[in-house]
Amino acid sequence: MLAYDGKAVGTVLQLTEEQSKALQAAKIIGEKEEPDPVESELQKAIKELRGEITTEMKGLFANLREGLKATSADIRVIKDNAMDNPENKFGYGNWGNWAADVKLFNRSNQRTEKLTKYLKFMEEKLAATDKAASGQNELVGADGGVLVPTIMSTEIFKKAFPEQSVMSLCDNRTISSNAIEFNYIIQNSRADGSRHGGLLAYWIAEAQAYISSKMQFNRVGFRLEKIAALVFVTDELMADAGFALEQEIVQGCGDAIKFLVNDAIVEGDGLKKPKGWTQSACAISVARGLANRILANDILKMWERCPSWLRSQAYWFINQDAEKELDKLFLPATNVAGTENVGGWPMFLPAAGFPNGGLVGTSPGTLKGRPVIPCEYASTLGTANDLMLIVPSQYRTVSQNSGITGATSIHLRFDYGEQAFRFEYRVDGQSMWPQAMTPYKGTNTVSPIILLAGP
Repeated sequence: MLAYDGKAVGTVLQLTEEQSKALQAAKIIGEKEEPDPVESELQKAIKELRGEITTEMKGLFANLREGLKATSADIRVIKDNAMDNPENKFGYGNWGNWAADVKLFNRSNQRTEKLTKYLKFMEEKLAATDKAASGQNELVGADGGVLVPTIMSTEIFKKAFPEQSVMSLCDNRTISSNAIEFNYIIQNSRADGSRHGGLLAYWIAEAQAYISSKMQFNRVGFRLEKIAALVFVTDELMADAGFALEQEIVQGCGDAIKFLVNDAIVEGDGLKKPKGWTQSACAISVARGLANRILANDILKMWERCPSWLRSQAYWFINQDAEKELDKLFLPATNVAGTENVGGWPMFLPAAGFPNGGLVGTSPGTLKGRPVIPCEYASTLGTANDLMLIVPSQYRTVSQNSGITGATSIHLRFDYGEQAFRFEYRVDGQSMWPQAMTPYKGTNTVSPIILLAGP
């Protein structure tokens, strides 16, 4: 480097601001860039660690899930390791502190307290055990081990299953006890003398004797039945996967319980569970016109069995396998002689509508103006109950007012180092119609539950 203005190299100059700017413009001097202390520490540690990691450390890292093979390439990405977490169980605030302890161990075989805990953890993690974990653990990938990889995020990916809440459409009540009875009016017929439980109104002439009538009542009882879910999680997995895993357990168990409740509302047998629509005494089964098909006439027959005063509250529930049948439904138009079909009108209006500006339905699609809900609780195409016309408001559920409750314990499997998560929900349900109703005029009974029969 050349001297400047007769001054030796290394001489400290005192310059005015104008002189400094002029020398910088001439590229004789420049501003000194201060190194990033964190980056410098990391680079220094990486350089010193190359070739210095012992066989023991290589063996440990080689067996870790997703593999830290103790090479310089792996060291460059170790920035994302769990060691970066200042709240981790070993007390390392950053990777540099961990690297310094490893370097000390390699050179003088001295282990700090933190590194001793870390190595013990790794040895226990990789050691064979004769006590297999009964629940969530780190040793088996699918059971939770993949949630705590050495160079991966702990965020959990899951397939999305939108909740189909049948229960939300029903008449839901909550109680604080374990059982309750509801009074209802006995009305199995709309004939004179049967409406409103037996009340009779009539035309009467002057001075004619009155005829008395009275109402009849009955009670229907509900007793809460319990659904439970239990999950074991190892202490190691809880410490390493942490909050993300706990959230998924809580949400997953809640969804599993809701699924069973919804399924029981549809087809529960009433034994230690709600009595579902398909098992209700009032349910009406309509004969299917053709095996493995849903025909326009099937829809018309089901619709005529739904009480006219409840149709505005009705929903169609259909299995996804049977949806393709809906697009084929149409009411034919014939020629004057009635001998040939010359066109027709679609019965089902899909949510997406038709191409080229054709008919457009609402969301979801509709049949006879009422929503069609694809539902995995309905039976598959060609079997009984693949299509159901239901008025959910006439089905009552009773549940504990505390909702789904959860509890945790470290004592149940303390000797295995596992925590227990337990969830409970208590619920019952049944139709408020004890049987189908005979209409005022007509021979076919009506009901809020109409099912399409099997072949």
